[in-house]
Amino acid sequence: MITAVVMAAIYDLWLWLLIGFLYARFTMLFGAHIGLHRYFAHNAFKTTAFKHKVIAWLSFLSGEGSPIMWFVHHNHHHAHADQELDISSPREGLFRAFLWNLRGEQHWRQKKVRIFPKHLFKDKTVRFVHENYFKLWIAIGLASILIDWKVFLFLVLFPIGHNNLVSVVMAVLLHVKMPGSYRNYDTDDVSWNNHYQALAMLAEGYHNNHHRFPSAYDQAMSPGEFDLGGWLVKKLFLEKADVSHSDLTAKP
Repeated sequence: MITAVVMAAIYDLWLWLLIGFLYARFTMLFGAHIGLHRYFAHNAFKTTAFKHKVIAWLSFLSGEGSPIMWFVHHNHHHAHADQELDISSPREGLFRAFLWNLRGEQHWRQKKVRIFPKHLFKDKTVRFVHENYFKLWIAIGLASILIDWKVFLFLVLFPIGHNNLVSVVMAVLLHVKMPGSYRNYDTDDVSWNNHYQALAMLAEGYHNNHHRFPSAYDQAMSPGEFDLGGWLVKKLFLEKADVSHSDLTAKP
């Protein structure tokens, strides 16, 4: 990300940077917030077989890991939110929390991460993405370099860096009370809702709502809340509503 900004300043490539930023926001919203988080990690909605494959590949393009990996770490987080075994809680300090996904296998062993999503391993598309994740990104990287170094920097590296940085930082900050933070539900963790973060993320800002109803595809629960991710699921992907907010449990 830093390299992209510096190169944009040196060579007057601000349009490239803008395109890269908009593409990053698109892949984060559709691939990470809707795909990795709500669809694969929480099975929050049902969709068609074709759209299932579309979501799987959009989730890959977000650059935030495979659906299987996301399911493992995110559901472990929900099971131990803000407790000793939580892999991303700010209870150990903000700096350590921000680096949770860079701390290696030993960190996962210490946190006793043992979730195994059998249903995702049985899915051919998801398993292909998981088993070939880095090979696919290497191929995309090499192809983009052959096209133009600007494509590689602004449309491959920048979106990956942006999406991972924003998702990791915001996931931690949504467990920290900040200006504008509030809670609708008395959950067993320190998750917060925040209109400012919802606006900045385009989705995912109503984290206290999400921890109370993790299987809800729309995280907006109260008047004045609007969840763009939930609205897009309803308009573009939802095959049928299985449950309403009131029917959901707090189980991940």
